[in-house]
Amino acid sequence: MDSRRILEKETGHPVKFLAYPYGDYDHYLTADVAKAGYDAALTCDYGRVSRGTNPYRFKRVVIEKHMDFATFRYYLGARPLPLQEMTPLPGQLLDPGEMTISAHIPDYQSLDPKSVGIALLSMTGTLPYSYDAKNGWISLLVNEGLQGSLQRALVWATEKKSRRRVEATWTFRLPDILGDPAFCPAIDPVVIAHAQHPPQTGGSAGPVSTPRSVAAPRLQN
Repeated sequence: MDSRRILEKETGHPVKFLAYPYGDYDHYLTADVAKAGYDAALTCDYGRVSRGTNPYRFKRVVIEKHMDFATFRYYLGARPLPLQEMTPLPGQLLDPGEMTISAHIPDYQSLDPKSVGIALLSMTGTLPYSYDAKNGWISLLVNEGLQGSLQRALVWATEKKSRRRVEATWTFRLPDILGDPAFCPAIDPVVIAHAQHPPQTGGSAGPVSTPRSVAAPRLQN
């Protein structure tokens, strides 16, 4: 509420919308945002906003800096991508000695292996990653310092038959040398459900592949 008053005073315009920091929220926060008088709030959950959508849980679309309008329209038709065995798990602390972000895609056989990618939304540089199309494991090696106590990982792909985009995200914590700050747990219902109750698959037990690299997408508010 204080930041809202400051912005309204400095700009002379009403502030009607809120973007949850790192896209993290829970039902307590959405209730407080509504009580504070905001018209709507934006998450980092992927998807379109339609009639009947909770205005305090608006979904969004990740937009890369060089994305053209045709690609943007294509991404609007994306579906959620179930993940399992994410490392670190949603809301957990990243091990300083293991700077690898990874996840298993249970339905990997339905995806175009050349379209699968992973990135951290807070990074603007190029990070090496690998994807094994034989077992559905994807991993990203963090080769430079991360800023901020919370990070959001993004995994995307294209379905073979429908050619539709699929995406999944989750957040994790970074070690804080100044202590353990208050933390709002990550809310990624689809991802968390699969992490807690992973489907049974016949895939291998870990990621092994040829490294690739990707420029992390920039998230537009």
